[in-house]
Amino acid sequence: CSSDLKKNTKPLESAGSPQLIPTTTNCDSQLIEADNFDDYLEMTMQFGYVTLFASAFPLASVFALFCGLIEVRSDLFKKCFIQRRTIDRSSQHIHLWTGVLKTFAFMSVVTNTLLFTFTSR
Repeated sequence: CSSDLKKNTKPLESAGSPQLIPTTTNCDSQLIEADNFDDYLEMTMQFGYVTLFASAFPLASVFALFCGLIEVRSDLFKKCFIQRRTIDRSSQHIHLWTGVLKTFAFMSVVTNTLLFTFTSR
């Protein structure tokens, strides 16, 4: 895509000197289409592991924080250089993830209560 920047530019007049800026339409068409399902699934699984077993392994939240920071950087690279730009639109299926997260939260209360009950003296 970078080799096509010379022929895919348009002039920009600023402060009296013409500059060339690349147009991204041809470059974006060569990238793969963005799919957010895997990102939602990965974050939901991490939330489940941290909340379900918080009493068994309290450091999981610290590890999840560091993994989340690494994930943000890798997603930034993926969104900038590998995937096409997403079109902003409202999603009809986001309520499915809300139900899954509520179920994880409820099950984590039950799991942690049982862990405290059977392991405490």
